[in-house]
Amino acid sequence: EAGTNHYEIGFAVEDTGIGIPPDRLDRLFKAFSQVDSSTTRKYGGTGLGLVICKQLTEMMGGKISVESQLGKGTTFSFTIVAQSIIDGTLESEDCNPEIVGKRMLIVDDNATNCRILDKQASSWGMLTRVCQSGQETINLLQLGEPFDIAVIDMQMPEMDGGDLAAEIHKLEVYQQLPLVLLTSLGQHELERQILQENFVAYLHKPVKQSHLFNVVADVLGKQRVQVGKKLVKESYIEHDLAEHMPLRILLAEDNGVNQKIALQLLKRMGYRADVVGNGLEVLEALHRQAYDVVLMDVHMPEMDGLTATQRVRQDLGADRQPKIIAMTANAMQGDREKCLTIGMDDYVSKPIRIEELVQTLKRCKPFETPDHPQVQGVVSNDQSENPIDQLTDYPLENEEVAESLLDHHAINDLEGMREDDPNSAMISELDHEKVEQKVVEIPLAPDTAGINEQILQKTLLTLGQVTPDFLIQLVEEYLEDAALLVQAAITAFHQTDAAGLEDSTHTLKSNSAFLGAESLAQLCKELEEMGRHRDLSSGSEAVKQLEVEYRKVEAALRFKCQQWQAELDASS
Repeated sequence: EAGTNHYEIGFAVEDTGIGIPPDRLDRLFKAFSQVDSSTTRKYGGTGLGLVICKQLTEMMGGKISVESQLGKGTTFSFTIVAQSIIDGTLESEDCNPEIVGKRMLIVDDNATNCRILDKQASSWGMLTRVCQSGQETINLLQLGEPFDIAVIDMQMPEMDGGDLAAEIHKLEVYQQLPLVLLTSLGQHELERQILQENFVAYLHKPVKQSHLFNVVADVLGKQRVQVGKKLVKESYIEHDLAEHMPLRILLAEDNGVNQKIALQLLKRMGYRADVVGNGLEVLEALHRQAYDVVLMDVHMPEMDGLTATQRVRQDLGADRQPKIIAMTANAMQGDREKCLTIGMDDYVSKPIRIEELVQTLKRCKPFETPDHPQVQGVVSNDQSENPIDQLTDYPLENEEVAESLLDHHAINDLEGMREDDPNSAMISELDHEKVEQKVVEIPLAPDTAGINEQILQKTLLTLGQVTPDFLIQLVEEYLEDAALLVQAAITAFHQTDAAGLEDSTHTLKSNSAFLGAESLAQLCKELEEMGRHRDLSSGSEAVKQLEVEYRKVEAALRFKCQQWQAELDASS
């Protein structure tokens, strides 16, 4: 805007997809609306995303629009209004006092990387010097210029970071200078003796500013540096696992509830993972950027985890091969071996325990070669730690209880709730007035409310320290999924779709068992078996009871949400 320091910034996001018919463009920004109702099953949309985008852009003083051509693709454009920052308004006074005024040496042959690191360190109040080669660095240090810390890139021509570090520590005045390594190499490369002896810490590229800040602040804050210790043994790593093992993690999981659980466990370790919903998206993500670890659900739509693993091993070069950790609830003998044989590196059972996940991530090292995946010796032999063995007090058989978290087939035949699609309304066959009356009459004591309080408490222990609002969101998402799955199961039964009945009840059974909904899980088990054996002749009564049990569970869990909300209100 003329005469002001406000600017309108434009963005455009273009794809080369199927395109959108002109007569349907106006539906895109309406709540619960899809261009084509069949896309919900294939692409997972609910019709809310663009509505939220529209509201967000308008809140920021902008607008959003769309242009599309059938068979060619679509371009979404949006603008926001932003105010420029006046030079000097970003002060370093809020930075850690341990690093303000300290001198950092930055060594990287890439000019762009140097500028970024220089800008970051300067914003923290540090004084910086930049060198773009090993020899330039040695020449500078021979002049005796003092430094408090040096950040060195590993991959440089003529003299790499490891060799440069050794040369630096040969100079008497710099023998105790702490060196931090920036690298895109795998961890097995970092085990070189020269690196172990000369660096106090390493960070994988691309480096997050927060990770670099934490390492620099911790190293300088200790007011001591001792070279010659292993990279992963410095004191700063005690903060959390991610601080000393900054793994780039891709979570492959198609179910929202399961994503929330897995992300919570990773968050406890300090990780923020990227999330994809099927095997095809795994391949796309791995071609876009490198990941150290892929947590791979075995059962996913479009492409399952086993097929995706085979494709990863075939398509990616040896230097980009991630560790692939299978996530599956199947307790059948041979399932673990099947995952490892297909090319996966490790295996965690569901429900996932954070202790097991921590130990599994600690074992993550890149493949030595594409032909030798080092499968043997990766999986723990401690049978006493088997999470399945610890679930014997569950009311269902161990095989069924083991499926109680993070093992979902695709949610089939779900069109979502859309205003223009009355056939997709959840539990459409129920008499809602009668249901509401039944809900009021359901007693809320744990022994009769549809859930087993003891099992629910086990679930909360698995999640660790979580806030009431997280639990409320988790339950709300479960109830939303469960309502859709109940409707899908009913529809599949009446259409004699045995496979659809098997899939929907399998998923509903898994989450229901995890949340303590014993009766609902047992009903799902019976219907799943009917679907698996392709015999639905005796399922009529169970399908009717499925609706009743779901409503009991819904009432009980909503009551729990009220209790958690009360805790939240009391603490605010």
